[in-house]
Amino acid sequence: MGLLKNHASYDPLALRHAGLLGSAVTKYWTRQLERSIRPGTLGRNVARCIMKGKRNELESLLRYGLPPWPVAVLLIKATQELLELKLSAGVARRVRAPRAITSRVEEEVRCAALALGRSADRVAAVAAHHVSSERLTAGLDREGARLEQVTGAIRHTREALAELILSGMDSEDLNRTVVVLQWLGEVTQDEVITT
Repeated sequence: MGLLKNHASYDPLALRHAGLLGSAVTKYWTRQLERSIRPGTLGRNVARCIMKGKRNELESLLRYGLPPWPVAVLLIKATQELLELKLSAGVARRVRAPRAITSRVEEEVRCAALALGRSADRVAAVAAHHVSSERLTAGLDREGARLEQVTGAIRHTREALAELILSGMDSEDLNRTVVVLQWLGEVTQDEVITT
């Protein structure tokens, strides 16, 4: 029971290892998972998990809420990078990076979390229709390309933040960080699947 209380794990594999598979506890968590991965609620839950830093719960939501498509793998990578950026912002704040920068990073993380949540909802909704067409395939390919761009922007933001900390807040690194943050903001504002 401590496993569930401490980690809020929805993962059936973790439940099996804890000896709880088939129990009333497992049935409860299965119902909770089913509710949280419905299209429309999946995105909200993805954004919430990112903002609260709940890596295990986020992994379970995406693993069970998305189809086994290449775009889902890209979405998982993007959310993992975003979680790392959230942690990096906390580290930067603790080493007294400029508050304006850390606040901006945290705001961009929030906006990116919402954008990735919308992406998860769209992919889950498309999968729920159980249909395929050339236009859907093209739309999913565009979604994947966009997620790769978002992941790259997040990674560059993490790099710029680390360089800023290492340089002792050098003005060149500060300017680079601001430019990269603007890029991240632009990338996450666009909507992705269009047909």
